[in-house]
This record gives sequence, structure tokens and C-alpha cells, in this order.
Amino acid sequence: MKIWIYIDGAQKGPFGEDEILAMNIEPSTPVWFEGMPKWLPAGEVPEMAALLRGETPSGEAATPAVESPAEPSADAPAEAEATVVEEVIVEKVVEKPVSKYAPGRRAPRRSELPDEPCPPTYLGWSVFLTVCCCSPVSLASLAASIFVTSYYNSGKLEKSRKASEIAAWLIMIAIALGFMPVMLMSVFTGN
Repeated sequence: MKIWIYIDGAQKGPFGEDEILAMNIEPSTPVWFEGMPKWLPAGEVPEMAALLRGETPSGEAATPAVESPAEPSADAPAEAEATVVEEVIVEKVVEKPVSKYAPGRRAPRRSELPDEPCPPTYLGWSVFLTVCCCSPVSLASLAASIFVTSYYNSGKLEKSRKASEIAAWLIMIAIALGFMPVMLMSVFTGN
């Protein structure tokens, strides 16, 4: 026999007799199985009362899995309530996904990324110049290099290209400014 129960504000099942025995349900728990006109407390149903005492009803063979009634009857308000409760819970889970990103933002789906590859970031050059020179221009090139990937991942391909171009120019300027003292020293020292 397949049994449905109404517990924790939701309709659950079908369960077999062995599962019901293992669950240790209360006599006041509403139950339903095929052949019952409506949901009733387990203690009021003779078959269920025997199960609650740990006995299996004699002479009953297991019946095939049966679906619960498609439409709740007027006598079964608990069943209708259970269906509504389940639908509300599902909607809330779908509406509020858990995200590891900042509130109000989400990671782009792979399908939302532009079709062409990410423009060059020049991140290696920017880090090298920042460590060696530590000039404001090399710091700006590092920031522009980081923005290239950030803009690309948010689907802003044009801004990503512009940030890549700015990073390249800032790197060239930082290199030139780094060599300028060496050139000036060589001019004034005569070497």
C-alpha cells in the first residue's frame, strides 16, 4: 500500500508501510491512500492505527504506486493547502538565487560574453613596470589592464578595447619616462 502524509506543512509521499514505520508519525498526522474518500488523522484509520502500533495489516499485498488525487475535493482542504505551500516555496527559491557576487550583480553567463576574444590586457607589463618604477603612470597602466578583463566579462566589448588601448599607451609612456633619466645622465656625463 502506498501512503501519502501531510507533515511539516507539505504533502509528502508516496511511502511504503516500512517507510511509515521508520518515520514514527503521530496519530494526528493527516494521511491518505487509495480507497480513502478524504485525508484523515492516522489514528482514525484502522490500517494506519495498526501500522502505528508496529503491526502490518494481515492479508494485504502491496499495491502498485498510485498518484494522489489530481484535484482536491471539498473535504480535503489540507491537500489543497499543501499544494499551494509547495508552489510558493519553489517560487521563492527561484526568485532569490544565492550568489557569491556583490548584491544586485551576477556573473555573466558564457552565452552573454562577446563572440570575439578578450583584447590584450598587458597585465604582465603593467605589473613589471609597477614593481620596477612605481611611478603614477605605471600604476595607471595596472588599473587600465585590470579594467580590460572586467569590462569584457560584463559584456562591454567596446569599453574593454578602449581600456586595452589606454593600458598600452600608459605602458609605453612609463617605459619612456623610465629611460629618460638614463638618457639625460648619459648626455651630461659624456658617455
